Amino acid sequence: MSFIKLLAEGKISPAIDIYEVYGALFLGRDPEEAHKIYCDPESFFKITYITPGFRQHLEDFLKKLTAGESQIYTLPAMLGAGKSHFLALVLHIVALYKRCKGSGECVSRHLAEYGIELYTPTLAKVPNVAVFRAARILGELERRLRSLSTKEELREATRGLAPLVLLFDETQYLEEEPGFVQWIQTLAEVAGEVRGVYLFVSYSLFPDDSRDPALEIFKSLDAVKRVHIVKISLDTTENIVAVFRRWAGLRPRKVDVAPLKDVVKEEKLRKFEKGLEDAYPFNPVFLDIVLRLASESLAGRTRVQMTRELLRTLARAYVKASPEELVTFVHLPEPEDILVVGGPMAGEWATLLRLYREDVERLGSRAAVSVLRHILLATFLARLMPAESLYPTEDDLVAGSYNGVDIRPIEVREVLAKATDVGLHVARLGDRYLYWFVGDEVHAIREAMFKFSYEDGIDVVADQLASLLREGARFFSAVYVSGVGSQRRASGKVVIIPNRDEWAKALDDADKSTLAVDLMEFGVGRRRNNLFFVRRDDSGPPPADAGRLLERFVAVKNVKEAAVALGQLYKAVDEVLVNLYHYFPDVLSVDDERLRREMEQLLRSRVERWKERAANALRAAAFAWLRRVAAGFRDVDVKRLDEYLSEVAKQRSDVLRGLVEKIFAELQWDGFKKLGDLWSLYLNNEKFPPAPISFEEFVEAVKSYCAGCSCLFEVDGEVKWLSKSGCEAPPLDKDVGVAPLRWRDQLVDWAVEAFLKQLASLSTSATRYYVVYKRPSGEEVKRAVDELLTARGDWPFLSEGRLEVEVRERAVEVRIDGVATPVVERNPGSRLRVEVVGSDDLAAVIYRVGDVEREESASGRVHVFEVDLPWEPGVYSLEVEAVFRDGGRDRRRVAVNVKGRCRKVRTKYSVNVGEAVRGISVKAVKDARGLLDYFVKRGVPHRLAVRAAQVGGDVSLSVDAVFNVTSPEVRERAVRLLAALEYLSPGADVRFEFSPAVQIDSDMAQKFKGADYAFDVEVEEIC
Repeated sequence: MSFIKLLAEGKISPAIDIYEVYGALFLGRDPEEAHKIYCDPESFFKITYITPGFRQHLEDFLKKLTAGESQIYTLPAMLGAGKSHFLALVLHIVALYKRCKGSGECVSRHLAEYGIELYTPTLAKVPNVAVFRAARILGELERRLRSLSTKEELREATRGLAPLVLLFDETQYLEEEPGFVQWIQTLAEVAGEVRGVYLFVSYSLFPDDSRDPALEIFKSLDAVKRVHIVKISLDTTENIVAVFRRWAGLRPRKVDVAPLKDVVKEEKLRKFEKGLEDAYPFNPVFLDIVLRLASESLAGRTRVQMTRELLRTLARAYVKASPEELVTFVHLPEPEDILVVGGPMAGEWATLLRLYREDVERLGSRAAVSVLRHILLATFLARLMPAESLYPTEDDLVAGSYNGVDIRPIEVREVLAKATDVGLHVARLGDRYLYWFVGDEVHAIREAMFKFSYEDGIDVVADQLASLLREGARFFSAVYVSGVGSQRRASGKVVIIPNRDEWAKALDDADKSTLAVDLMEFGVGRRRNNLFFVRRDDSGPPPADAGRLLERFVAVKNVKEAAVALGQLYKAVDEVLVNLYHYFPDVLSVDDERLRREMEQLLRSRVERWKERAANALRAAAFAWLRRVAAGFRDVDVKRLDEYLSEVAKQRSDVLRGLVEKIFAELQWDGFKKLGDLWSLYLNNEKFPPAPISFEEFVEAVKSYCAGCSCLFEVDGEVKWLSKSGCEAPPLDKDVGVAPLRWRDQLVDWAVEAFLKQLASLSTSATRYYVVYKRPSGEEVKRAVDELLTARGDWPFLSEGRLEVEVRERAVEVRIDGVATPVVERNPGSRLRVEVVGSDDLAAVIYRVGDVEREESASGRVHVFEVDLPWEPGVYSLEVEAVFRDGGRDRRRVAVNVKGRCRKVRTKYSVNVGEAVRGISVKAVKDARGLLDYFVKRGVPHRLAVRAAQVGGDVSLSVDAVFNVTSPEVRERAVRLLAALEYLSPGADVRFEFSPAVQIDSDMAQKFKGADYAFDVEVEEIC
């Protein structure tokens, strides 16, 4: 007896028990009779079709097994989808390798006997195998592994057993065992660490037939997923015909379709012929219906379960057909054996099945059985998945009944004529057939539309827009739609406003990014760059889809009329559904109450589809109607509002990313600017691009731009920049001032100076503020803030610094004309009275300013001296060093600004022709070598200072070298040092100094363009 007949008669289990296969192949057990076909290698390979999915994952496993690469495979799939067959195939292949002692050639030769081609590499060692399945007694190896609870134990065990293949079948049931989830998670983690361990973990998403058809979420699956997995996608259903042919030992053969020519449409015939090649021995129309029924098994509505019961259903149909015959609907089991008649619709479907049996008895022929069964099953599917295309046309019924032997097209047409003429229960709707009768819903909806006004239509348009804009306008803080009614209503962030005054008030909130859709023409408020105002364009033509839909209901001339009419149509559908019997009195003519309820529900489904179509058409019509946009200060005519909003959403991030930089570039940074003023500048300036940006988002953009200490802030007169932990950024609001650290390629030194002056003013005689920062060389520097006030060359490096505070036991305070201050301003040549106040008795005071240096003896805690300032305007450092009686020392500095026009040094990051440069700082040693060669070739004398520091690792490095590059010999020594330094430490603090300053010419400007250098540029200013 053939395998397919045994399967049809139930003598072979349609489900594979992996533990039976494992026991037969590896433990020497005798399988149960119903499972022998799957346990015997010869019969198993005869019935097994290697699908593309099976082949892909099996060969992946064998490749990784050869390479010793561990892998976890998961098989989460519906009950009967082919998981167990795949696992059985893995077991049979491993068992075959065992018989072949690992020889890939031997395995390949055995498989070829069954017509199976598979990549079978030679294995150095055949893997051990363990199988776990709930409600089965574990073998010795499985018990041993299950008893190990720690990762160390599992790691040691699996390493000793590798290569090791572990199969878990129907794993969801194993979760009921105490500790299993944690154990399999640990096992999965071990598999990710130990080479040669392979886990196959299967789950049924329908754990058993008694449960409702709902997807399960398994803790063990989540646990396994934490490690890298390969999810095996099963494709048995897609290849069910090839699987069936393998079971039946069939090959495709040519079927004569000449009787269908000139009977069904040519396009339908071509599709049928093509489908026949893939579907043989099944009629392709029949097979399509059966596969759809199988998919409905997922919802528990049919018994054609994927994949095992689908195969058995096909087998039951096949054995009823003659050898020359195509399998079609006449060979199927009775509908009662296929459909699940239960749930709330059980009575109605029981009635339809009874009516079907009556129709079959009245017509009786094989052609009638095929046609009526086809219509019934298609109606069942169309009831579950409402779609008109599921109901068969006459061509579908002729082709679907064709068996290539005795059911002729003329017989099918005779059945259809009788079915509709002699009072059977088949109805024709248009060109399609179904077990259903109903009136014309278009006429009913058209009649109901007359009840609704222009305002009713607009109200629907507003509601639909609100629904659509919830997602399409998600980047706006607020979305307003002007509408009709007595009070405002909200749908998420979208608010429909029926009042003109409320509309104007809502649009005035400038801190929100606002989309205002003016259906009722309430008017636009004051323009600003984060307000997008949308108006109607009543003159445009209706969209093609809306026009085609409405031509069955009402004539429209433009997009405005189309949008309103679609709103009226939408409401008319609800009117028809509420008063269904009024519009469809024929439903009441059905005497059977249960059948009448079924007909009514099917009718409601059809009517509701008009509502869905109206909503879809209304979306297109509304977006085409609302196409006049005022975006900030720009007027835009768009093709469709939704497409424009999508484009705005895409551009928004680009605008937001560059917005702060553009605003900063517009300003002269001579003082801190309040965020509220910057926000107002953006909102009310036509230069800036419009974008859906709120004040909160603007603040976040400022934070992003200022990240990494790139800005200084001012709060109530206090400058915020560095703190003990690094950057300090205060909570930002409209009253907080901000200034960039760099602007137009130069350092904003007044802001840094203000911060340093603030810290210096906080320093007392005993409490000192320091900034700790790193130079490009890697050297960490700690300098007092009063010293940094005159060390402008180091200001660019402070952004990555932090503050430190020290309290000194012995300290001095320096007072200028009686006032302790970090900075003073005086006329050229004026005299300063300096008072040095110590915490202990002083022995001497040393002071320096400009070219003057003096040392004076001192006694007591106070020493006073006078010093004449230079006549040349500029910023000088008055350095005072105090020596205490016990030998201790303290040093303080005061920045002295000698007024007048002077040449100051400013740090810039690009230079122009004609500028005077005193120094260039370079971070990369490679760049420094290039500059050194350049200046030597140009004959520019300079002083080269090189510093580098590296601590830790295998190399400790400290370099502090100065070269006066005036000769080739000096230049050569400098080059050698830089070459060695580049090898050891690519980053360094390299400085080129020029005295006098070098004038930038066009060649230099081109050379320095785009380079990552810092230039000390002389500028003449009023000091």
